[in-house]
Amino acid sequence: MVQYMPHGLWDYAEASSSSKALAQFADHVMCGLPFEPAVMEKAATPASFVGHPILERLLQRGQFGNLRRHVGQLLQQQAAADSSTSSSGISSSRAAAAQSLFTVGNTDAFWQDYERLVVHPAASSIDGSTGGDSAAASSSPSSSPSSSRMSAASTHKRKATSPKAADASRPKQDRPQLLCLLPGTSEAEISSSMPAFDLLTKDLAQKRTDLAVAVIVPDLLVEATQQAVQNFSLPAVVAPEDHILSTNALAAAAVAISHPGVQSLRAAAAGTPMVCVRAGSAVLDCLFRWKNSKVLPFGCIPNLVLGYEAVPEILLWSRGGQQAAVDAVERLLKAAESATSSTSRSGSGWQQQQADLQQVLLRLVPPLVRQQAAAARGGQPAAAAAAGVVQSPSEAAAAMLLDLVSLRKQQQEEQMQALVNSGTSSVSS
Repeated sequence: MVQYMPHGLWDYAEASSSSKALAQFADHVMCGLPFEPAVMEKAATPASFVGHPILERLLQRGQFGNLRRHVGQLLQQQAAADSSTSSSGISSSRAAAAQSLFTVGNTDAFWQDYERLVVHPAASSIDGSTGGDSAAASSSPSSSPSSSRMSAASTHKRKATSPKAADASRPKQDRPQLLCLLPGTSEAEISSSMPAFDLLTKDLAQKRTDLAVAVIVPDLLVEATQQAVQNFSLPAVVAPEDHILSTNALAAAAVAISHPGVQSLRAAAAGTPMVCVRAGSAVLDCLFRWKNSKVLPFGCIPNLVLGYEAVPEILLWSRGGQQAAVDAVERLLKAAESATSSTSRSGSGWQQQQADLQQVLLRLVPPLVRQQAAAARGGQPAAAAAAGVVQSPSEAAAAMLLDLVSLRKQQQEEQMQALVNSGTSSVSS
């Protein structure tokens, strides 16, 4: 039995139970995150890192299919940079890539949808007949869930508490700052995160009058989330995660507030600087964090992938946790303002986190490609040619599965031969 993409191994609160459960039936585990094999090693179960599906989407979606060769080139640059150290003593690998890997959404298209769904909802019909391919839900207090999650959703009028209109025809500096909320990928994660996100947006709304909110959730949870955001202090659009509206929202966002799990990789893939927040029980969280601190020293996936804290991660149950989260978001919002008003983003925490998020994506590339890139740095022509085009995670997983099947057949043949040999010896004696 081979398990592909195990759940919960990143989470120090679930890692022990998840790995033990997998060890009971899995002969091999194919992991999507580079630190997960070490977690499975504690459960005495073989595991391999084969790359993460978030990279698959980046490499395969539309115009991003041509990024394979570009990613291979970036890995070669990174391999070369990893062998050198800057004058400050800090590895220069973070700056090895001048070009971005991030998905490219349409900012203007998002603000057109926002204008249609939230600011002037009367201009749009519920079936989405008046422009935009939007699958969103506005957080109007009087709205009801859309009959279809993938049709244009509620367009009822909301109270006059919206920030200034933000249509695409207005100058970018006059638009509100967009805050993307990524509360999780399951009903349990979202129900745990949304109350905390509500409190954070209320605190931020007291400090800023120019904020808007987009909530990105799995398609099946759009309607439930629409109900949850009806009482938000800020106007909100709820977008299905697999729809173009969510891609455009992350492109338009100044900052994201994310659950520390898989949703944080969605923000990373868009290059949206974020703050990861964690709600839950203080006692249990402290216990699990201490128990698994050696294998999982951080609480969110981007930091675990990098091995250092690039993304602020806030424990809301800790003393002053909520205020710390608000302050962290506020710092990134200010950095985003300066980045928008200036052609140079150097020295800002906003730009630094973007560089770190690109490194997260590069480290999610299947390991075979990374080995080829390192070999190319050593001057091996064949390896350099092989490293020119990146193998996707699904291809790496398929290759790993074929190798495991081949190994299993070889083991069976050896066992059969051993039985034959032992039988022959018995007859001879």
